[in-house]
Amino acid sequence: GPGEPRTKGTILLVDDEKSVRDLVRRLLELDGYAVVEAIDAEEALRLFGGADSALHLMVTDLSLPDLDGWELCRRIRSLQPTMPILVISGSFDLNTMLAANAPDVGFLQKPFAPEDLYRRVSVLLGRPPSK
Repeated sequence: GPGEPRTKGTILLVDDEKSVRDLVRRLLELDGYAVVEAIDAEEALRLFGGADSALHLMVTDLSLPDLDGWELCRRIRSLQPTMPILVISGSFDLNTMLAANAPDVGFLQKPFAPEDLYRRVSVLLGRPPSK
């Protein structure tokens, strides 16, 4: 209805480092997204809660305390095959590069500029970047 806040979508943000989570959340909120946070894969999967979830995109770090980030991606994919995923990592290797070429998967290397984050998210959500 007219009273609801208009957001561009809801993003699930998964990172065990609070400083990183806080930064990325602030950036995404500034760009008009609602953000739901998880500190590990278990919490992410619980929040995700299946295919009727109102989440539009997942942003995840690769080094999580409980599951490898790629394994989390695979599990999310099995629950909702079309869910776009943005992987953020400080390391870059061939597997990462190959996975980043999968449809609906984006890769962002740390450290990154806010504009890079906004552009990746826009593209994954099928929107032209605003700038």
